[in-house]
Amino acid sequence: MNNGFSAESSQTTDANRQLAGLMVDAQMISSDMMEIALQISAGFGETLGEVLVDTNKLSDVDVQNALLAQSMIDKGLVDSGVAVRALHFSYRTRLAFAEAIGRAGAMFQANDKMVGAH
Repeated sequence: MNNGFSAESSQTTDANRQLAGLMVDAQMISSDMMEIALQISAGFGETLGEVLVDTNKLSDVDVQNALLAQSMIDKGLVDSGVAVRALHFSYRTRLAFAEAIGRAGAMFQANDKMVGAH
């Protein structure tokens, strides 16, 4: 099955591990479930995203949001901590990641100002 996710080798790659860690850190899926998904991905040659969608652990949109977040981290466009918080916010509110990162950035800046004022 091809959901438009990038092709990966049948082995668990560093990219898979990074993406998996991001999703776990964003509390989109438990670490135990992610380990199973990584094993299935490696064993059957499917992408991690395909496994998560095919097993109904995450939606296509959730996986696409995580891929966008990882890409933005890799390109240095966003700090990983901000990406994790925005991805979690996106997952919980069902907002697109791009919208969530905009809202999250504004919230984090306001929060930092309030913390700095005390």
